Amino acid sequence: MQFHSILNPKIWKNNKLKKEVELKLNLIARAFIDYLEIPKNAIKDIRITGSSANYNYTPNSDLDLHIIVDYNQVHKNCPLVEGYLWAKKAQFNKEHDIKIYGIPVEMYAENSRTPAVSNGTYSLKFSKWLKVPEKIKPLTNDGAVKAKYEELKDAIENCGNAEESKEILEKIYVMRRNGLSKEGEFSTENLAFKKLRNAGLIDKLKQERKDSFDKELTLEDFNLIWSEVNFVLENFKGF
Repeated sequence: MQFHSILNPKIWKNNKLKKEVELKLNLIARAFIDYLEIPKNAIKDIRITGSSANYNYTPNSDLDLHIIVDYNQVHKNCPLVEGYLWAKKAQFNKEHDIKIYGIPVEMYAENSRTPAVSNGTYSLKFSKWLKVPEKIKPLTNDGAVKAKYEELKDAIENCGNAEESKEILEKIYVMRRNGLSKEGEFSTENLAFKKLRNAGLIDKLKQERKDSFDKELTLEDFNLIWSEVNFVLENFKGF
């Protein structure tokens, strides 16, 4: 983790969002909202949060752009809304590689009733800080972060198939979401996730999952497969 005396100068100037950045982020947000295909009155705010709205950004930091959604305006008391928005968010981020001055933009659709906890939060809708970031180094349990990181690192390096990769990846994302909702960006879970991401292990897991899945569905040599089928039929036709 790194700490700076100023906010990321690619995004901010004198603690104010750069005009060209504000314009582009609004365009990105509108494109994402259209992609979500939900009622426009369900959108309550557009917010920048996470390390790019704080003093602890690193060269690997994303720009977290959160669309604040009233789930009941999408569909009242429907438990499927969260899963739908999470799937749309994941697909959008997978399909697009959007950057602001080299910083990857990560989109989220966030429940207005359970907003993310962050040391700094900026509203694009209202063009102001909802929570001005403080230059306070948070207390973190480095031992717990290291232990969680090592546990997941070992699981990633020893997974053997697409299903296992999928389970580990889902576990990591659920862990991170729970950590963010309970203790914010400096939670043990989120810091462990960032260590995994910075080490390239999240991308490695995604690639292994893709390669394993593709291999399972690929037919490379029909003649070889057919000869194996014939061998089985010839040797077991009496059963």
